[in-house]
Amino acid sequence: MLKPEKILFSLIFTAFFFVSSMLAEVTVSEDTLTFKAASYENYIYPSMPWETCFPYGRLDAENPKRFSMKERVFKTLILENEYLKLTILPGFGARIFDAVYKPTSEPLFYNTKVLVPWKLYWGGTGYINYIGGLKFGFPSFMHTPNNETAWQYKITKNSDKSISILLYDTDLETDLKISETITLRPEAANIEIDTLLENPTPYKRRYCYWIVAPMVQNDNVEFVFPTDRMILHTSGWGVSERTVLSWPVYNGEDLSFYRNWGKSQGLFPLNSKKEFVGSYDHGKKIGVVRIYPNDIVPGVKLWCTGTDGGAYEIFGGRTETQEDYMYMNPGENVKWKEAWYPIRDTKGFIYANKDLALNLKKTKENRLLLWLASPDTLKEVDLKVLINNDLKYGGKLNLVPSGSFNANIDAKEDSKITIICVHENKEILRYETEMGKIKNE
Repeated sequence: MLKPEKILFSLIFTAFFFVSSMLAEVTVSEDTLTFKAASYENYIYPSMPWETCFPYGRLDAENPKRFSMKERVFKTLILENEYLKLTILPGFGARIFDAVYKPTSEPLFYNTKVLVPWKLYWGGTGYINYIGGLKFGFPSFMHTPNNETAWQYKITKNSDKSISILLYDTDLETDLKISETITLRPEAANIEIDTLLENPTPYKRRYCYWIVAPMVQNDNVEFVFPTDRMILHTSGWGVSERTVLSWPVYNGEDLSFYRNWGKSQGLFPLNSKKEFVGSYDHGKKIGVVRIYPNDIVPGVKLWCTGTDGGAYEIFGGRTETQEDYMYMNPGENVKWKEAWYPIRDTKGFIYANKDLALNLKKTKENRLLLWLASPDTLKEVDLKVLINNDLKYGGKLNLVPSGSFNANIDAKEDSKITIICVHENKEILRYETEMGKIKNE
């Protein structure tokens, strides 16, 4: 017979395991979200074939009555695990309206519950309801009609205990189809997005695709775009659009920090071959990383409104800039997987992949400072830091999405640095640089 103290210990351990398992579960539920919304529905009229929004409705943007306000309720899908809570609006463009990083309670994306249409003078619907959240633009230019319409959806509980929400829509003008599958896994902070674009018609169709995530901008924000040249989107900086600029320093200003931006502007990396971008808020001490396949979605864009307190936007697309289009043949499809994930307490990052985000800095005393963060729960990661090919630092790490690892390592100014991480006998990170190329702390 077990002694009372052993029974008590067994009960406590069982309870702890049960609670931990419950917290690690992925759940999905339905709810509603109430917006303060302009009453503009009665001022949407049939469009003509020559209008950019055809066959979708055209907004009478000159009628001020549309700004009388009321409450408007939308159905939401809540996809949640121990690290993330995603709020999806299937009835309004299938956007991820909110993504809360639970360890800090911070939203990853900018959003607002005020729904007011603003007139646009180019492409798409001719108007936009800028409520934020991560959204998908397809198949027309930029702000597409299906950003405003209801999509169909299907929920799947997978055998690996992850949950996926398939959201899909057919464009009324071209009959092109778009599907976005959003997956959340236990013990992970990855927002996995599987995109499928299809042309089921007998005609060759022109299209473009852009995913965009707005985030709150302030003077603490640093942009991580691994390129040395950018293509200018508009002529607002005194030079013509599509001018190629140096990056990150242009005209003596380091544009990788939001505080050095002036007027609103967009920038596209030129001929970028990297497969990560993102940003880091040094005030909130959290960042967002986007991982994507460059051979399929090489386009990347950074847009800043130029006014503090607004939002900047990180885009990903099928073409290098938003002035370019692609064509899809009859019966053709294209698909890819990408991921967005938060990082915390890393003072930024200089490299990232689907498993890890890495940051390196150096001190005045030639100490190498290293940070690692992962969107997954990784046990016994074998870390090796080589200085001039000699092992200088090594050990086993346990990484979780709620925190980060850091180390302080002796090095020299002319040292060659190699960082290697191995997990379950697989190399998940290898990064090489020189001490002289690493930024000061």
